[in-house]
Amino acid sequence: MSPTIAAKMLDALSERDIALISSLERFRLLSSTQIRRLHFDPTHTRLLTATRSTQRVLGRLEAEGMVSRLQQRVGGHGGGSSSLIWQLGPTGEALLRQRAGGGKRRRYVEPSGMFTRHTLAVADIAIAVIEGTRAGRAELIRLDTEPACWRRYLTSTGIAAWVKPDLHVVTAQADFEDHAFIEVDLGTEHRPQLLAKARAFQRYRTTQTYQDAHGVFPLVIWAVPDQIRLAFLDKTLAADKTLDPGLFRVITLDQTPAALGVDIADPFSRATNDSQKGEPHQ
Repeated sequence: MSPTIAAKMLDALSERDIALISSLERFRLLSSTQIRRLHFDPTHTRLLTATRSTQRVLGRLEAEGMVSRLQQRVGGHGGGSSSLIWQLGPTGEALLRQRAGGGKRRRYVEPSGMFTRHTLAVADIAIAVIEGTRAGRAELIRLDTEPACWRRYLTSTGIAAWVKPDLHVVTAQADFEDHAFIEVDLGTEHRPQLLAKARAFQRYRTTQTYQDAHGVFPLVIWAVPDQIRLAFLDKTLAADKTLDPGLFRVITLDQTPAALGVDIADPFSRATNDSQKGEPHQ
């Protein structure tokens, strides 16, 4: 796509259109409900109006190749248009790439069910943070998604390593800030994988890199689907006596907004989470 054509197409899009496709670039996948919460709820007073507006805009953007729907749906087949899952379309990707000054073309394919559930769960937490800060529960300082939330560090032996949380959130209330790394766990990882992640966070803390920049180290929050998984992960972390228990907190997905200080009463009585639950437990 030539820069001239891209510029004309961008000019034809509204600010909300560009914000919507940018959200799909940022979060990779979003359900219709999540898109409504991000871009339509703030300007509508009724759920039905916001939902219809969301459907209309998504239909237009899909026809223009800006967005693409997955074959998968939230909760499986059925459920109407609110259960649709979207990703950035080829035209939308090309426009954003031109707008950013180039870059490698991204190849879009139908993701696995596991990837989809995890991605939607991470997005749901991020959107809850955005909604809570919009409502004045806190000031949003930073909300980094992957890979911007990843941190590179050197181990004690000088080897380069990474910690790769799903989200990095910094909010402020009054005169203090809350910092958190968030790991969404849907019950698909085994003990060795979980412990390897926990040890990586603890090693990163010992470098003092984050503390030197911010004065504190983030609480590492593990968000899990249910109490069974919560008990399993708590037990797994506690069994490793080299880990500092004060560094980690395990909670359920629906408890995460409250843990981050951004929980709000929803005027539209939306579902808490767009990710599917009931994953197998290890």
